Amino acid sequence: MIGNKIFDCQEMFRHACTFCECADMALDKLQHDTADIGFYTSPATINSAFACEVFLKVILKHQDIKSPKLHKLRDLYEALPLELKEWIKNEVSGGNRDMWTNIWGQDHLDNISNAFVEWRYSYEHDWSKSSTMHIEIGFLNRFRDALREASCQMLFNKTWNEYKGSKNG
Repeated sequence: MIGNKIFDCQEMFRHACTFCECADMALDKLQHDTADIGFYTSPATINSAFACEVFLKVILKHQDIKSPKLHKLRDLYEALPLELKEWIKNEVSGGNRDMWTNIWGQDHLDNISNAFVEWRYSYEHDWSKSSTMHIEIGFLNRFRDALREASCQMLFNKTWNEYKGSKNG
């Protein structure tokens, strides 16, 4: 970081966007390659979760809010101003607030909050305690895309679609 808030935020934004692209490539591979099905879930999850983390830190830095030095998405999200949290919640859920929670009423955000750490070390999962690892990857990617949209509008006064179609994107 060079110490210029706007420049630093823009660089962080571009950095996070590359992790989005990597996640999307892994998801594409997961959906179209039957020989290795399943092996791309971890890279897709890790890259999306890390992109979320960086987008959240972009927003916090831009808003002059000290960012906690951690990977937990819930804690970073909770540090955002209330109005922005509500906008993100609305974007992720497409206006359907029930999309923010699962059928048991648990926040999907809790499910993805520590995804960067948990899925980065998925090979260490104790299968004797749980026969599955579960991630709400659809929610994770909607959350990631909403954070990218908020960051893009904040930094460039453009939607993500406008930005990626410009010379900047």
